[in-house]
Amino acid sequence: MTADRAKRSRGTILFVHHFGGTKNTSNRHKEFFNELGFETKSFDLSFANASDIPKSLSLAWLNLLTHGFCNGLIDTWASEIDHEIKKISGPKLIYSFSFPSFAAAKWLGQNQDSEVRAWICDGGPFSQTHD
Repeated sequence: MTADRAKRSRGTILFVHHFGGTKNTSNRHKEFFNELGFETKSFDLSFANASDIPKSLSLAWLNLLTHGFCNGLIDTWASEIDHEIKKISGPKLIYSFSFPSFAAAKWLGQNQDSEVRAWICDGGPFSQTHD
């Protein structure tokens, strides 16, 4: 089996970055999985990067956002995951980080018959940790 064929047979991992990240946040992870023979893809989630948040809106206000707003984000992100998954042919895996993992879970629950073979959910990264 050629190296290219072996790589294709492993599938493609779609990376869903964490809140505050970008499609480039997972580059280290993508390089690792590329070395293992997987194709990797990533994209920018809407309203997930710090630059998308108005400067007048502090983190304290973000903590007070309603349940409905969070559900709206999850719905938006699940639609974006759906759009990106449809661009990938063959076997697929999803690797998601932190809060946007709720969107991956929602998408997976609604698309159980898809070609997605596995989901990796990474709880981090965390910008503030305490002993």
